[in-house]
Amino acid sequence: MSPRRADVRPAFVPQLHEVRCEHETPAGMVRVYWERNDGAVTLQVAAPENLAGNIMLEALWRFEDGRSERPLESGSWWCAERG
Repeated sequence: MSPRRADVRPAFVPQLHEVRCEHETPAGMVRVYWERNDGAVTLQVAAPENLAGNIMLEALWRFEDGRSERPLESGSWWCAERG
């Protein structure tokens, strides 16, 4: 994998209410935070602009637009289990 590429693959473990983590890459720091809210999850990602990659959700999860994968970028998204 390129030093300018990283994929974020959050695991929404049912027993956890929130998770915060960070990882230093050659392109800079990547920070991920998620929190459960009424059965859904709010996912926040902070990543350097010059870092390529994807944010990939587990098989049963989707972003609010129905996708399970999106390009790596800083932002906040609502995620829910696919019914």
